[in-house]
Amino acid sequence: MRCYAGVHGLRDLALESVVPFPFEKLRAFDTETWLIRPGLAAPPIVCASIAGPTPGDERIVDKAAALRTFRGCVAGDGIIGGANLVYDFGVMAANFPETIPDIFRSLEESRAVSTDILEALHDNARGFMYRDPLTGQPFARDESGEAVGRYSLALLEKRYLGIDRTAEKENGWRLRYAELDGTPLTMWPDEAIEYPRRDARGTFDVLRAQLAEGRQNVQCIGQEMRAAWALHLMKIYGMRVDPEMGASVVKRIEEQREKDQVRFIAAGILREDGSCDTKVLKGLVALAYKGAPPKTEPSTRFPEGQISTSRDTLLESGDELLEAYGEAGPNEKLHSTFSKLLTATEPINPEFTVLVQSGRTSCSRPNLQQLPRKGSIRECFVPRLGSVYVSVDYAANELVTLSQVCLEWFKASRMADAINAGQDLHCRLVGRVIGRSYDEVYPIRKSDPLIKGLRQAMKEVNFGLPGFMGPPKLVATARKKDVRFCELAKVLEHCGSAGKETEYWGRPISPTCTKCLELAIQYRDLWYEEWPEMKDYHAVCKRLAEDGSRGVPVESFSRGKMLRLSDSPGSIANHFFQNRAAVGGKDAAWRLAKACYLGDSVLRNCRPVLFLHDEILAEIREEVLTEAALAQAEIMVDTMQEHVPDVKVSAEPAACRRWFKDAEPVWKDGKLRPWWPAGWDWSPDQERMREDLG
Repeated sequence: MRCYAGVHGLRDLALESVVPFPFEKLRAFDTETWLIRPGLAAPPIVCASIAGPTPGDERIVDKAAALRTFRGCVAGDGIIGGANLVYDFGVMAANFPETIPDIFRSLEESRAVSTDILEALHDNARGFMYRDPLTGQPFARDESGEAVGRYSLALLEKRYLGIDRTAEKENGWRLRYAELDGTPLTMWPDEAIEYPRRDARGTFDVLRAQLAEGRQNVQCIGQEMRAAWALHLMKIYGMRVDPEMGASVVKRIEEQREKDQVRFIAAGILREDGSCDTKVLKGLVALAYKGAPPKTEPSTRFPEGQISTSRDTLLESGDELLEAYGEAGPNEKLHSTFSKLLTATEPINPEFTVLVQSGRTSCSRPNLQQLPRKGSIRECFVPRLGSVYVSVDYAANELVTLSQVCLEWFKASRMADAINAGQDLHCRLVGRVIGRSYDEVYPIRKSDPLIKGLRQAMKEVNFGLPGFMGPPKLVATARKKDVRFCELAKVLEHCGSAGKETEYWGRPISPTCTKCLELAIQYRDLWYEEWPEMKDYHAVCKRLAEDGSRGVPVESFSRGKMLRLSDSPGSIANHFFQNRAAVGGKDAAWRLAKACYLGDSVLRNCRPVLFLHDEILAEIREEVLTEAALAQAEIMVDTMQEHVPDVKVSAEPAACRRWFKDAEPVWKDGKLRPWWPAGWDWSPDQERMREDLG
């Protein structure tokens, strides 16, 4: 397959012409509020501050004048800036609902900029997103372990202006403005007046530095600001839990935790204070692996590695005690993260980060985008009274965007042809594995045990290999979802019974079933045969990774043409299709938010509550369920189709009364009905479930 000449020169494609930024139209705006508290992510406003291009023009206004001041910032062709501006937008929208159209209009016209998002965009082009450029260390890590964080105003003032306001931020008036609510400004302490003025001036001066000529990825700010607002509206609205079921789940978690601690203390793995005795644990691992335990990656301190005590090592040990200790880790995390959350009576307001390196989003406090697959945590979330959840999930979205990229690069894609023909990509690959045609495999995909199992395995292959996932990682990733290649292929009855590997190409790996590893290698080779364009795709990404090692960023082909610096072939391979999917998905979230908060359609009865990359979960009033759900799906499909013009986009709505991950569309008499999982036995739901199932 031919690789067109421009691919290797992606970085050379010209961006839109850079013109001097109209700083005379820019106003920095900031609010001081009551403290955020559980269930209240947009608290009452106390005052606002504003700064323009002239040093000394910064001023503070009381909340009575905040509305007029804010509208002056967004009027006409004015540009409004802020530090974490979507928070201030949320405050204004909650305190002055009449500003909601103004906010949407300023975002629609790309007249809103935020220091944190601008810095994340620029640093992505330099390879330092959410990292210290001097040390390379991440600012923070979310529950999934990915480096994320906020570019605070204090950090950016230090970076650009040489001003250190850390002490003022920690010990000043920042968290005390509720004390002054209702008190005239003339009676405020001088420091309480000066603090917001300095915030406004600092914000403007940072923006001036960020928007100077030569900054990278500035062209993406409009699309990311719109997405950030859509996500922040979800945060403000929040998600509710069923405290009765939550208490039951927490009780089960706590009981299991207590049993685990007693057992592990008795075995010597845990000390009485709950800390781990690693010497005992390593000894048990060595014993379980008959004196040849898996080793960690060699390091400067330990050139020959150490005995591994990773969760995979424990779970694959074949030792009941070690397997139980491996399972107890997630249970401990469940307890620390969800023990209070699941019994809350106020809405849960997760924190969204609109941008990580690939262009996707992340979520924290709590991470609702990556809830545990087990433990019934997800099912504790319920819609508000009179509403149901509607989930609209794009079908194989990242494979759709991958196919679009291949079409644009190579002018042909067998994967795109299959999608446009309405074929199941996983069944296509199953047919390749067992030597049968697609027409033979597809009709029995649910009834034939072997075909059904292999299709489940091929999902992991199709979604894992585009990003250069090697055979050991492919096996390990699938195993986390209880997908074991050898068992699904009917090669072994019990995974690992024919032996396990702890090295691959001379490097230590987590204990990996020998047969699963052999199958992963076989599946990879057959995958390249089924989708031949992927050899060219990976060849291009390897060359671009070499450029990244020389400091040359790649440019995405998605809207905005975001630059990203990386020297990892896997990261670059993932970036092109993940960025396309991310930009399209966030654009869909923006358009859905606009329809729900501003439109005059049935979607005024809808509130998006959670963005899950390729899926948006919304609450919809039950009396308009079918019409609103179809409207949500239409917006999402039409929006993504604009970003993926040559490959068919599909998404269907599914309704449920709890947040069920596997919810499927259920139609009865032309109406969408709530879906229930087979065997659902939470007693308070039984009567409603009987009504829904008819």
